[in-house]
Amino acid sequence: MWIFPLIATVIGALFAGVSFGFHKRTRNPAFIVWPVSLALLALGSSCVFLGSIGGWSGLIAKTYFISESVLPTGFLASGMLYVLLPRKMAHAWLGFMLCVTSMSIILLAGAGTDASLLNVSGEPGWKAIELPDALTVVSGITRTLSILLLVAGTITGVVYGKLSWSAALVPLGAVITGASGALVIAGRYEYESIGMATGIVFIFAGIIGVAQAEGSAGSV
Repeated sequence: MWIFPLIATVIGALFAGVSFGFHKRTRNPAFIVWPVSLALLALGSSCVFLGSIGGWSGLIAKTYFISESVLPTGFLASGMLYVLLPRKMAHAWLGFMLCVTSMSIILLAGAGTDASLLNVSGEPGWKAIELPDALTVVSGITRTLSILLLVAGTITGVVYGKLSWSAALVPLGAVITGASGALVIAGRYEYESIGMATGIVFIFAGIIGVAQAEGSAGSV
């Protein structure tokens, strides 16, 4: 069922480009890191698409894992911090995310894959990755902290008038994308992309809300 991951890929890439356009008006780094997160989600969906039509490889599986399971939520949190906090504090979290990115790439590069599991019918190829314990811990901690920062930051921003309620769509979208694996039904992992596309739409709507609140999106 390659159509769903293809749709999620196109939506993610399109919204990443549009979101980056807001940076020209605001000069806020949030509108750089948020498009990065959307682009990562689009990249992960493209891996599912490629796996659906041509089979999984170790490279596709590892690219999927880092682009959808490890990094996107962290960069979403980074964007929220750039909206709410002084730049130096937001830079610190971005620096942390760059370290996580580098560490994840190194750990995944050295991770093995079980070739017998790469193309089992109805099973996603990323299950074949022999994940290092360190990567499992790092990704788990990063996702948890990122969600906490997104939720706490959004609530604080709304309460103090820095953000509109529509900004809450960003953490909501992050939760939906993170939980999209629950949509793997009937032995078809590609259905995960339905949740992924839905989460991307929510995230983009929240980004537009933040842009409007900053007076940068005009009549968007």
